[in-house]
Amino acid sequence: DLVKRFSDSEFSDVLVECDGQTFKCHQVILTARSPVFNAMFQAEMSENETKVVRINDIRKEIFKEMLQFIYTGTLTISMDHFSEETTKELLGAANKYQLDLLKKVCEEKLCSTLAVENSLEYLVLGDLYQASNLKAKALQLVVTNMAGIWHS
Repeated sequence: DLVKRFSDSEFSDVLVECDGQTFKCHQVILTARSPVFNAMFQAEMSENETKVVRINDIRKEIFKEMLQFIYTGTLTISMDHFSEETTKELLGAANKYQLDLLKKVCEEKLCSTLAVENSLEYLVLGDLYQASNLKAKALQLVVTNMAGIWHS
């Protein structure tokens, strides 16, 4: 039961340090879900030797949500309750660790909040994180509303 393993550190064999917090994890689960973690523990990298992963570019709250998703396939709360900023950060983390399903969930949430006011930002995010659906929808909105965007 992976839900139980997420909340129970028994048999954990990897420590992930993120934003001042240490998470006790299971290498087999991290590597099964994320090609990035898989490569990290297969290559001759310090993480493979020390079994400690240091993450410096993700807030601990975002990493915890990502970890919850890795273990359970769900988030702690519904995506409807995440702020736009949290969703964007989670999209970036999902992209970085190649968590395609989480990335798709975040992309769908952002697409549902797409508006003229945020269309340029979402276009950039879609391009940056290879979120093709978000990029396409944002581009369409930008093109359709170019005159209004240009003057604002």
